[in-house]
Amino acid sequence: MQELMNRCKKRLIALVLSLVFAAVSVLSYSEPAYAIEEFTHGENIRASVNGSDNDITIKALHYVYPNNRYVSMRDVAAAISGTDKQFEMAKDGDKLAVTLGVPYGAVGGENVPFELPEEKPADEETEEPEITEFKYRTKNMGLNAMEVNGKTVKYYTFIGDNMAGKQDYYISISDLAMLLDLNMEFRGERLYIDTSSSYVPNIDKLREEGFYYEVHAALVGDATTGEIYDEYNPDNPVAIASVTKLMTYLCIMDAISSGRIGANDEVVITKQAEELSNGEDGVIKMEEGQVSSVSELIKGMLLPSSNESALSLAIHVAGSEEAFVELMNAKARELGLSDKTVFYNPHGLPGFMDSVAASKHQNRMTVEDAFKMVQYILAVYPGIKDVTSLQKTELPTFNRVINNTNPLLYNMDEVVGLKTGTTIMAGACLVAAADVKGADGSVHTIVAMEFGAEDFATRNTLTQELMVYGINRFRENAGEPLDTGAEIKIPQTAEEFIRAVIAEAK
Repeated sequence: MQELMNRCKKRLIALVLSLVFAAVSVLSYSEPAYAIEEFTHGENIRASVNGSDNDITIKALHYVYPNNRYVSMRDVAAAISGTDKQFEMAKDGDKLAVTLGVPYGAVGGENVPFELPEEKPADEETEEPEITEFKYRTKNMGLNAMEVNGKTVKYYTFIGDNMAGKQDYYISISDLAMLLDLNMEFRGERLYIDTSSSYVPNIDKLREEGFYYEVHAALVGDATTGEIYDEYNPDNPVAIASVTKLMTYLCIMDAISSGRIGANDEVVITKQAEELSNGEDGVIKMEEGQVSSVSELIKGMLLPSSNESALSLAIHVAGSEEAFVELMNAKARELGLSDKTVFYNPHGLPGFMDSVAASKHQNRMTVEDAFKMVQYILAVYPGIKDVTSLQKTELPTFNRVINNTNPLLYNMDEVVGLKTGTTIMAGACLVAAADVKGADGSVHTIVAMEFGAEDFATRNTLTQELMVYGINRFRENAGEPLDTGAEIKIPQTAEEFIRAVIAEAK
């Protein structure tokens, strides 16, 4: 008995000491101000503005790969001050405030080059010069919000100090060109900045330079008429991750329009949905027995891409996930999509097959099939844009405010949706839609989509470039009057409905 008491006493003392040590550790530990990104590859770019022969220095950081340049916003602001595209920068709380059309007020350090080490002689074996270490510290890359003329936009940037110790922002060259609506291009080693014209991507040139090699597949076109402006790997089936939820939405809306369910129906959260919400792919915490509504779960599914919302809706519509998947694949065949498009679940997560080998299956589509599906959704259920154009909304059942994951919604006024998606195999995917008015007053929905970017920054930039190109292509041709005299027969199938809508728009 005494031995037992002694053991308990020793354990109690050890526990107290460990708690004291932990408390001291917490009190003495201070969280760093921000995570550090340390660069070893900087560059002083020779630049000129509007054809001037004067050399201007624009500092650039190369992120991970050579030529993946992020340039100093202060350097560019100083360089183009006095032109039509001039802008001012100021700190507004935690955000950068950018005011377009205002002369830049220098703070010091602008256009002052990095102090870069000289290259060492080439190594005899590799015949490549060795570059001595260059250290420049910034906050880690993040999707940082800026206020541009009072409107919030979001771009991937680094935040650091410039050569005078003043806070500076580094942004990719193409993102900055789109943000300021000016042309920037390299000719040899010099960067030419043209503030006299708007930014319009030269898709043919970009294609030659490997623009599409960043992704598995891509497409941009007019969903109102069905005209495809440009595409890459259009027939290649690719994993689509949460873009799947557009087909899920379509099947749910079919159920509502047919009267099988109602938009305000109560949906009881199942154990299956609760378990998904508690896993690493959970987005909205749910508990078995909670009661939500169809319309609330649609918002949860489309804005923050809640997998448990998609699953809950699927079970409510069809009774089981398996039965709903049958509806999805049947709808794909009804729309005339190719047999390369296959769905295994309503949310887009990967799943292991029931086999000895560790084989995964993922929902997949071709980019042309995805365009046809989006065309149909926009024609038959245009109310999707009322949801996907929201930057944020509330879900009362779950006591949460949810945010839209679509980055273009913040950066382009015309954008109204539609869906992001990400898995390791699918990469970073985005289907974006923008309502654009032509000179004749007609409004068309331009759709830009890409599947398979290796990171969010690439996804955002590439899709926005495609959207800028698509909007410009539409506006070039929008002055032509629409032919509304075509005969339209009553559609008997979904495919006929799409063709009827297209015929009406031409």
